[in-house]
Amino acid sequence: MNEDRALRYSARVVWSEEDGAFVATSPEFEGVSALGSTASDAASELHRVLQLAVETHEAEGWAVPEPFQEPRYSGQFRLRLPRSLHAWLADRAGLEGVSLNTLVLEILSRARGAADTADRGTERLDAAIRRLEGVAAGLEVG
Repeated sequence: MNEDRALRYSARVVWSEEDGAFVATSPEFEGVSALGSTASDAASELHRVLQLAVETHEAEGWAVPEPFQEPRYSGQFRLRLPRSLHAWLADRAGLEGVSLNTLVLEILSRARGAADTADRGTERLDAAIRRLEGVAAGLEVG
């Protein structure tokens, strides 16, 4: 197999508390993963594993998944909303002296920032809970 072909597949590398290592996966090959002590090690190992996965698929006559393509976005989309919400947004934009587009973009950007912050907080809380569970499991009851 051409080694470059394995490089075309997407990869996601995350830290796993459970494994105590970085885990790399490729959504095109469900169930295929690789571990590494660094994110770079996990990604390199995933590349090797993907090469083997493609070779195995080809040797067995199985369909080889197509690599995902980077989606292209125009930066525009249509949105249908209740007239009352449209009116409220238009009034708010007028009060702030901005276009309706600018107001909605600001609202969406703030919501995304809040969601990102909440996700990071949830991840930290989950890790803290796992540490507490580990401590609790080590305590003797009696």
